[in-house]
Amino acid sequence: MLGRLTIDLAKQMNTTWTSVSTDPTVKGESKENEKIVTVALGVFDKTNSMNLFPLEFLMAKFFPWYKTTKYQALQDDWDTVREIGLRLIYDFVDRYDRDELDEMEKASYLAGAIERQRESNDITRDEMAELCLIALFVE
Repeated sequence: MLGRLTIDLAKQMNTTWTSVSTDPTVKGESKENEKIVTVALGVFDKTNSMNLFPLEFLMAKFFPWYKTTKYQALQDDWDTVREIGLRLIYDFVDRYDRDELDEMEKASYLAGAIERQRESNDITRDEMAELCLIALFVE
């Protein structure tokens, strides 16, 4: 699941192209793509780091109004991932509605999630988008 959804977003963002291109125009056009990849890696790194320090979780449990520096850095990264990720997911949904997806995108997890959401209506479009975004971080 993670792999297919990640491929969907990476393909849409053309992230691999920017890592090998030295063309400043390509780099400039893909600044946001590189940003989401960087902050997503930051979310993983900060979460793993916080897992090593139980104090972070105790602070959150007993002093929920107090945000540690580590927690705030994680929250900042997550806010950026969420903002960019949801925009990419909604763009994918719009392209799905216009029947502009290629064969790989049509076979993707995200396209399947759109179909399931519309068939059942058990969750809203926004809930489906949020769940697909979270699925990037869970396997």
